[in-house]
Amino acid sequence: MTPATAGTTLTLTAIAASAATPVVDPDVFWHVAAGEWMLKYHRIPKADPFSWTAPGRKWIAHEWLTEIIFGALHRLGGWPALVLYAVVVITASWAIVARTCRRLGASNAWTNVVTGVAALSCLHTWGARPQMLSLLFGAILADLLVQAWLGRPRALIWCAPIMLVWCNMHGGYMFGISMLLLFVGGLVGEVVLRRLWTTRRENTSTVNASLLMWSVGSLIATVAVSLANPNGVEGFLYPFSYLGDNASTRYIEEWFSPTFSRLQWWPFFALVAVGAMVAWTQRRTMPVYAVVGMAIYAALGVQSVRNITQFSFFAAPFLAAALTQASVSARSQRPVAPGKSAFATVLPMGALIGSVAIAAIGIVAFTPQANADAQATEFPAAAATYLAAHPTTNLFNQYDWGGYLIWRLDQPVGIDGRPDMYGDTFVDRYVATWNAQPGWENHVADAKVKSVLGRPNAPLVRKLRAQTTLWKVAYEDRLAVLLVRH
Repeated sequence: MTPATAGTTLTLTAIAASAATPVVDPDVFWHVAAGEWMLKYHRIPKADPFSWTAPGRKWIAHEWLTEIIFGALHRLGGWPALVLYAVVVITASWAIVARTCRRLGASNAWTNVVTGVAALSCLHTWGARPQMLSLLFGAILADLLVQAWLGRPRALIWCAPIMLVWCNMHGGYMFGISMLLLFVGGLVGEVVLRRLWTTRRENTSTVNASLLMWSVGSLIATVAVSLANPNGVEGFLYPFSYLGDNASTRYIEEWFSPTFSRLQWWPFFALVAVGAMVAWTQRRTMPVYAVVGMAIYAALGVQSVRNITQFSFFAAPFLAAALTQASVSARSQRPVAPGKSAFATVLPMGALIGSVAIAAIGIVAFTPQANADAQATEFPAAAATYLAAHPTTNLFNQYDWGGYLIWRLDQPVGIDGRPDMYGDTFVDRYVATWNAQPGWENHVADAKVKSVLGRPNAPLVRKLRAQTTLWKVAYEDRLAVLLVRH
């Protein structure tokens, strides 16, 4: 094993092990339940089938294809099958990013370093989630754009087929369209800059009629095939519903902005800083679409941590290539001692041992018991078992438990991880009621709530426990309290 191969193996193994975690994302459960519902009824839901608070309300199941796959995987292999999905998709995505780095001339060392940091910057989004497919398809599309930029415009022929699948698996496909739009705009920008500032812009690619034709054609084709979804134009426009101020951006942490006070966001801020430096020092040679794309996606990442992934996989290849060029220039100015480095001898063995150790740690997540134990610490497993034997009606539940309860129980839930389906007004009122803000009693009465399941310290739970003449504790453990109206 060469040092280059050893470094890549160690990097990808670390990524795979980091992705191998038990399934505890709150939304995975209702995704699996939706997939099993579609497998049972052989149709895509158009209305809500899971809640008693919004029964029959219009629901755009934009991730229907992924949900069917999730349902099938769970049937075949339980939660370990979903863990395997996450490991394969995430590792393959960053392997593609690393390959794109090498296409642009990045050294193996800088490829591994930048890929590792970029992966670390968006570690918070990883898991058995539909959006991991946007990471995979986005990395593939970014690689196709680099291939086109380097003189293979026919590589773009794959954009439309990828988009046809992507638009039915996750709403992140809109980022794919945005990359193609940036690419076309960047090519036009290249032509303009080379004519206006001939001495300040170096020709690093062949921007010709063929490249422009393939790029524009691919953009038009991807937009056209994106309409091939069960909801047509409405489904195509769905991703825009997350723009601006809405229930998701107000209450879901993943839509909040990153801050310097939390170390987990530092890799992202480091990449942005390096990106700004690289864009300035490489301004004569870096593709216009790369500079503009990094700026836009960095701004989106600063706005919401959910968008950090897009910046990371898009920027990584250009940053790795620029750092390689800078290091080569620095080495050329100082003498290099002859002979084989001891580091080159030790690294392969160390990387192999490290890879095996990391893989051994990650494999634990593939056991059913590990998933059951992890879920029991995050979700009301025992309370759900009680509810399965003693069903209630009009259950008002903790928000992040809704998906789990959909999967575990036959009875409808009060709310789950689909704020877009419930609507901003509903979610705002739910949050106010759950926090026992003024008027909460009226909402509980108006909604005809007959049972409540939440954490012992939830404000609403504490208020209802005090009303002993109206509510009684039907079940309680350290994680959950079930209250039932007398």
